[in-house]
Formats: sequence, C-alpha cells, structure tokens
Amino acid sequence: CLAGQRYFDDLPENLDAELIGFIQSAHEWCSVVALDYVLCNQRFDLLNEVDWTCVETSPAHKELMTRHLSQDDGMLNNLYQFPIKRFQTKIEEPSMLSTLEKTIILKGTELFEAIPAEEVFHVAKITEERRLQAQESLFHQGDPGDSLYIIVTGEIRIHIEGDQLNKLSDGAVVGELAVLDGEPRSASATAVDETILLKISQESFYEILDSRKEVMREIFKELTGRIRRLTDLYMQNP
Repeated sequence: CLAGQRYFDDLPENLDAELIGFIQSAHEWCSVVALDYVLCNQRFDLLNEVDWTCVETSPAHKELMTRHLSQDDGMLNNLYQFPIKRFQTKIEEPSMLSTLEKTIILKGTELFEAIPAEEVFHVAKITEERRLQAQESLFHQGDPGDSLYIIVTGEIRIHIEGDQLNKLSDGAVVGELAVLDGEPRSASATAVDETILLKISQESFYEILDSRKEVMREIFKELTGRIRRLTDLYMQNP
C-alpha cells in the first residue's frame, strides 16, 4: 500500500477514469502502483469498471492480487467481474515484503535513489529476503563476493576478526564493491541483532546492469563518486 499512497495521494477525486486507465495500462509499473492504490482504498466501484482482459497478468500483478485477497476474505464479494483464476497464485513461502515495498526500500538507499522508481521496480523483482538472528554471520572474510545486501531493519557489524571497522543500519548497502569485481570479501559481516535484508545475487545484478542501461549508469556514477570521496578523505588524512 505504501507505493500506491506515495504516488497517488495528491490526485484529485475526479481522476477515477485516469486510475482505471493506469490499471489497464501496458506499463507494468504504472499498472501495479495504481492497482495497489485502488485496492488499499477499497475502491471496488472502480475495480468493477476495469476491463480485466486489458490488465497484464505479470508476476507482480499476481503477487499483489494474491496478497490483497489473502488479507481480505470478503474482497471477492465486491469484485463480481474479477477473473480470479487469471490473477490469484499460490505463494508457497510468502515474503514479508511485496515488490512495491521492496522498490521503496531500494529507492531509499544511496545506491538507487537517483534511479527512476519504475527502473528500481525491475531491480526489486530480483531481490530475495534474508533474515539473520543476533550474532549470526552474513559472510566471512575471504568468502566469494557473489551478492550484495540492503539492510531493511537491524544492524550489521563489519569486522576483521575482533576489530570492528563499521556498523551499518537501515538502508545501508553491504558488499556492493565485491559483487562488482568478484573479489573475495575483505571483511566479515555479522548481525548485531535480529536483521532483515534484501539480497541481490551477482548473476541477477549483472543481468539487470546489462538490460537496464539507466540502472547501470546511475549505479556506476554513485560508486565512482563514493570512491572519489574515499580518496579525498584519504588525501586529507594520509
């Protein structure tokens, strides 16, 4: 619901037709966000005007509808034209976060904040949730740099044996340089307390960089800027 609220809260009430048009749009990001907004606000009157044959049945659409239907048993009583077999799917192990919520989390990080939300949406699709208990290891020094992580909640301690180098919390990105060059981890990472992260594997990350040029451009711009800032800091404090 967060995505829909953020993108449509300022729309005047006379734009119902536009909302229906957004839902029926072939533009997946626009369609999913509009659908989420309308469902969160229980605008069943609008949903009953939707031509569902025009609405995509992408995994994101199915995930969204399945989540809402599982949370509201009476929803189908209000959707008399809804083709449930097209949109409802069985989720074996439902994740805590929807694709839209993951998109908002990614947009809140320095690595992705300059990238348009509709592009970050494609990155969100490839993320996996990972949960760590307090003092559980995320990775060890010398492990392959085969994934990066975004901290959703909790804290991660970066250390070499007993020496702490840094402590990262909500919104921080862990392991982004290692996933780019494939070099072994230069330090270990351990959860300080119960922590939830989003994981992006190296293989999936490269596929996104190859297929989404704007994502690649902005990520490399951010990482280059980060390296320059570290270099400047080192020059000031040799």
